[in-house]
Amino acid sequence: MVKIKKLLLFIIIAILTSFGHIAIKLVPFKTLMRIMTNVDEVEAGPLSKQQAYRLKSVALTLRRVHRHVFWRVKCYEQALVALFFARFLGINMMIYFGLTKGEDGELLAHTWTEAGDMYITGGDNAHLFSVVYKRGYRKNRNRIGYSLGDTRVKGT
Repeated sequence: MVKIKKLLLFIIIAILTSFGHIAIKLVPFKTLMRIMTNVDEVEAGPLSKQQAYRLKSVALTLRRVHRHVFWRVKCYEQALVALFFARFLGINMMIYFGLTKGEDGELLAHTWTEAGDMYITGGDNAHLFSVVYKRGYRKNRNRIGYSLGDTRVKGT
């Protein structure tokens, strides 16, 4: 049963990376960020054991999937898939975009995601990059409680 779950997760992530690759090519950056995120900053809160386990499974599968597909699965595609899973699982997550100068003076870009106190994607070398843009997904951001007021029938 565990092997079937891992295979299913691999297939889902492979499909999502292909959608991410296409979205990066066709959808403007600001529109894509507006779709995938909903706040400027997310407070880092601790993850439950189940949330951490699920995100680690996604992260490990994301690291392997690029060897088995013919399209690009770099840091940006991986971060989009991680954000999708954060939305699906209801986990707060931040996405970071960073820049640094390479040895030859060229600009290098990198994208990574963070949930709770752990990096999900791209965290291995995130410390080498200066953050130029960040955005977050927060669970239940748009659910605002309101009152209908006094609903009793008057005059009876």
